[in-house]
Amino acid sequence: MRLIVNADDFGLDTTTNAGVLIAFNQGLISSSTIMANMPGFEEACEIARERKLLQHIGIHAVFTAGLPITERIRREPSFCDSDGRFRSRQMHFCLSNSEFDACAEEIEAQIKLCRGNGLPLTHIDSHHYIHEWWGIATVFMHVARYHGIKGIRITPKGIKDIHRYKYRRLKNAYRHIVDWRLRRGGFAKTDLLLMPGEYTARLRSRGSSQLNEHTAVEVIVHPGFSDDGELIDALERQALTKCLAGIPVSEAVSYTGAILGPEQA
Repeated sequence: MRLIVNADDFGLDTTTNAGVLIAFNQGLISSSTIMANMPGFEEACEIARERKLLQHIGIHAVFTAGLPITERIRREPSFCDSDGRFRSRQMHFCLSNSEFDACAEEIEAQIKLCRGNGLPLTHIDSHHYIHEWWGIATVFMHVARYHGIKGIRITPKGIKDIHRYKYRRLKNAYRHIVDWRLRRGGFAKTDLLLMPGEYTARLRSRGSSQLNEHTAVEVIVHPGFSDDGELIDALERQALTKCLAGIPVSEAVSYTGAILGPEQA
């Protein structure tokens, strides 16, 4: 089995950066994705360069939090509020020409900012899975191909995620179609995208045959700290080592196939 354990939200703030760095140092994650428009971005870039993690960092494209990098998208009310800040939740099944161009300009700016700070970028994913929406997915594939980025994260279809929706079967079917587009374009590099609890639940409920030697899986974590300073997964709210118990993290690689060397872990 090919396994990737990715920490989202690198660059969000100093606290998150510290959590991601500890997770790398302890060999709990094999890659991370960085937020170019957040306060901790420059610090995260410095960490990646100093710790020789450049082949383990992708971009966590942001369209649902904070301020955009470019001005054009701030004038699009479907993306930004009257203060020019990204709206927290969005749905984009289709985009107007103006929205498409503004979206492409913003994601390109985020990519260029990362590369200008020395990050080659192994793949693209997005904050709040914004790239699962049909119109945004089109932009992501177009921009990724132009900039030579070969991997785009597939959509979540894990156990917990499915039950968040009243029409979960319809939502799941839609996400399969989005993943078909990503696979057809050559961008999908994994077969499953799961939270740690969903990974272990899938093993228990469906048997290990669902995760065989030919399966490629990405497990997502969100390193943070509890009130007493323990490293936890911020979404599953338990110790990160406990979240990942039963997951063969030592065998995990980045999207480029790189493993953590002794100078990094």
